Amino acid sequence: VMQAGLGFLRAGRFAALVPSSVVTGMLAGIGVLLMLQQLPHAVGVDGPDLHGIELLLIPIHVLPHALAGPTLVALSALGVLLLWERPFMRPVKAWLPGPLVAVAAGVGLSELLTLAAPGIAIAPEHRVNLPDIGWSTLGSVFTTPDWSALASGATWRIAATLAIVASLETLLSMQATDRMDPLKRTSNPHRELVGQGIGNTIAGLVGGLPITGVIVRSAANVDAGGRTRLSAFAHGVLLVVTVVSVPFVLERIPLAALAAVLLFTGFKLAHPSRFRAAFGIGRTYGIPLVATVVAIVATDLLVGVGIGLLVSLFLAALDASRHGVRVVRDADHPEGMHLELAEAVTFAHRPRLQEALDQVPHGASVTVVGSRAAIDHDVLELLHGFRHKARDRRIDYRLVDVPEPVATSH
Repeated sequence: VMQAGLGFLRAGRFAALVPSSVVTGMLAGIGVLLMLQQLPHAVGVDGPDLHGIELLLIPIHVLPHALAGPTLVALSALGVLLLWERPFMRPVKAWLPGPLVAVAAGVGLSELLTLAAPGIAIAPEHRVNLPDIGWSTLGSVFTTPDWSALASGATWRIAATLAIVASLETLLSMQATDRMDPLKRTSNPHRELVGQGIGNTIAGLVGGLPITGVIVRSAANVDAGGRTRLSAFAHGVLLVVTVVSVPFVLERIPLAALAAVLLFTGFKLAHPSRFRAAFGIGRTYGIPLVATVVAIVATDLLVGVGIGLLVSLFLAALDASRHGVRVVRDADHPEGMHLELAEAVTFAHRPRLQEALDQVPHGASVTVVGSRAAIDHDVLELLHGFRHKARDRRIDYRLVDVPEPVATSH
């Protein structure tokens, strides 16, 4: 209900404040995590219990112990996915998604290994494992809420935390999905929050976990050719029908085949071309992207995005401080100069302005022009405070259209 309330209050607009470099970094960070976390399943090894930056050590821990069967299945599935990316497969891809064929190929190879090479066959623990749920017992999975929990302050704190975290993650994933949309449409963030809030309310009423928008399924949806909201609805319906109707079929799927699909998706999300393009734009784009990726791997999604946002803001302020003051030399009098202030000059421009004033030689002349500028109080204090230094250094110092600072103390 809180989440739907955020949508009605039109809080989704705040997602637009996140720079595209951070959103791209979020995509790449999730891609790196996907590849690291799915590698153990791809080679049939139980992954070590590693967290944070230690996840980068996963390949060292698991690759030396790779099992032949799962590795062959994963490689065959990756081969299918790579084949489906070729231009000549585009007509087939529109009707038959590559991940579905890759998983089917993994199942076929797994069954073949069971018959022809039992020594390297896929063990049951490395296949999909589902609970025993049928149509007759489907009602048993639903539970009703314990309404007495509403009297606990902890319930409200946890609810508020989930509402904020789920909303942030959804809005960020929504922005990332819009960037991947081949039709370049823009989603409505307010409607997204309202819809998800209503969905989470219903889920809670029947004992379900809260949901959030995630980029992995969205990326798979885009790759499979999904174009409308119907694809997400069909996905949910198919999940229910297959889990309840044919669990014995799903339980033949090797985890290695599913891991291959996620490895492929992760690589596309964290493709090296993203980093090359980012630094081609400039360091104010590339550095926040890399910072976001590293922080997501070392901490978690939201903390990583927060760190990327702080780095982006710092670089933006640093860049603005360098361009807020324009130094113009006087051609007829080399010892004189003009300092032209930008339209908005804030405390972030103080270092650049201080540096320019300190470099004025003794006996020179300098004119500060602020006719087009909205000048921050800190900058006004700096400009007027320089009068004393100018007098001591015999500098002809003039301020044009620079107002006096308002006194803050007596």
